[in-house]
Amino acid sequence: MNDKKIKQLSKQSLLTKVGCVLFILHFPLSLNAQLLWRIDGNGLAQASYLFGTHHLIPAEFLENVPGVFQAFRATETVIGEMVLYNIEASEKIMQASRLPVGITMESLLSADDWAIVDLELQRTLRMGLRELALLRPNMINTLYTIELFGQFTDAAGDIKLDSYFQILAIQENKRILGLETVEQQLEALFGSSLQREAEMLVKTVQMREEVIAGIKELNRLYKAGEIEKLYQFSQNSNSPTAFTAEEAARLNSDRNQRWAQILPDLMRESPSFIAVGALHLGGEQGLINLLRQQGFRVSPVGEETPRRRSRR
Repeated sequence: MNDKKIKQLSKQSLLTKVGCVLFILHFPLSLNAQLLWRIDGNGLAQASYLFGTHHLIPAEFLENVPGVFQAFRATETVIGEMVLYNIEASEKIMQASRLPVGITMESLLSADDWAIVDLELQRTLRMGLRELALLRPNMINTLYTIELFGQFTDAAGDIKLDSYFQILAIQENKRILGLETVEQQLEALFGSSLQREAEMLVKTVQMREEVIAGIKELNRLYKAGEIEKLYQFSQNSNSPTAFTAEEAARLNSDRNQRWAQILPDLMRESPSFIAVGALHLGGEQGLINLLRQQGFRVSPVGEETPRRRSRR
């Protein structure tokens, strides 16, 4: 696969970044300061690995994660939140990102809020609400925050972590599986009312400086591997842009519970490299704890080199 093709594929996954961006927006973000975890025991013939990603950080960051490439090579299946490079799924996500017929941004925002949001979008994106009028507020919020992330962090690079692992799996002929369908991901990401989405868009724009500070802090904590601190910040309900308990559960803990029931069978079927957003790892309802409750050993990976299972 040439570089041009890889870049084209990476751009196709833009809309799948919404979930991570929503966390950045509302939570100005240790288990041993660790992003990579080994899963074994409980009947596994071969270890699997769990890696906490950041959907906006470029793949070059992986050079700073000891053992990640060895772990990837030691597995046969790559598991993500969903399969990114699927034409049908991409079309469904694109459609879901648009406003329903008959609903307009004018109907969702007051004249004053329209003016505030439009001015800030033109300042940051060089496009205003007129140009983005067909998109849902959450998608506009996503584009806005991705741009802020690019401006205020060292996030240069076209290929991001989730995209990279699936691209590499394609190159190495590894099986790629998703933990949820596109419909399940859309329900998690777009499950709130359009009026609630519009409210959060306005608040995000009004709190630009707080959002930038949160982006920087999340970037710092992620690169330090502070999984538990990331999760703890995600529970902060004092921010005006914080999720409701229902929204937080829909985006995080409910999905963790489903994934924790799916993963054991997949790992027993073949050693797997599991790459999901880092906020899904920490806390009592995080994947690390949920898998441990089922009897698996989940331990941080250091400098050791995982061994690949010999093929028969």
